[in-house]
Amino acid sequence: MILYERSDESIQVVKVLAVHRQKIVIVRQFRRSMNEYTYELPGGRLENGEQPRAAALREMQEETGLKCSRLTELGTFIDSERRVAAGLYFTNEIVAEGPQSLEPDERIEVRLVGIEEAFSNVLHRRWRDPRLGVALILARSKGFLDRR
Repeated sequence: MILYERSDESIQVVKVLAVHRQKIVIVRQFRRSMNEYTYELPGGRLENGEQPRAAALREMQEETGLKCSRLTELGTFIDSERRVAAGLYFTNEIVAEGPQSLEPDERIEVRLVGIEEAFSNVLHRRWRDPRLGVALILARSKGFLDRR
């Protein structure tokens, strides 16, 4: 794993750590490659010629039905094993709620989870996506998830 605050690496995937109603937006979906349900941040692959920020806004709305007005870049996570660069973003500015726009074969359940519960799920390996854990740590280190 390699982590950059900013990177010129070619980002192929985006993930959004969103706070809505003081909770973290998590998606639960079945991953055929793993043959199990996973808990992840909303996100996905960039479309041809698409900029990472635009992809993050699009994926957030498609997977969750939530439209955000602004994203803050957290960093770039590079999975050195799979050689995939993921742009990580943060938002707490949800401006509209609507229906999901999923592909016919997608089944994604949206969950709102307390911030400390999210950290606990990562710490105790109930959620195993490393990008989720890294995004939580980066967001907290930048003061976006201050404990109250």
